[in-house]
Amino acid sequence: MPENEFYVKGRDKLTGIFGAWPSFHDAEIVDFHYWRGKVKPGKWDDRNIFPALTLKIRILEATPPGAGHAGNDTLATIRFTDIDGFTLKRFDHMNSILGLSIAEKDRGNDLTGAPLTPGLIVNLESFASFWCFGIEVMDAVPFKDEWQ
Repeated sequence: MPENEFYVKGRDKLTGIFGAWPSFHDAEIVDFHYWRGKVKPGKWDDRNIFPALTLKIRILEATPPGAGHAGNDTLATIRFTDIDGFTLKRFDHMNSILGLSIAEKDRGNDLTGAPLTPGLIVNLESFASFWCFGIEVMDAVPFKDEWQ
């Protein structure tokens, strides 16, 4: 199976900071925005938007192999599009995750026998799971905790 970041648009925003795709071990979900999308009644057209989940995740500097913790954590904004099968396991004041994994979800073939674009199964370990069609790192900036 390809590495997690293979499926992620804008992944260079994180790999440029960490030198590789981070493990997300002990990362914290600091902002959670789930939008239902907008599907128009009637005939299908490309203006329809399916549910989207945007997360702001605090990625600890200390989690990449060989890193020390000097307080240089990163706040990544990641958007997941065309969400389905969403399950939230818990939501509280901390929202730490054990990791983020991404795998392909086979969807079979269309009426002509051509394979359909696979979906992506996303697991935010100990927090949520779902499948989607798109993942994009929107932003990655130094984390500034306004409560410190």
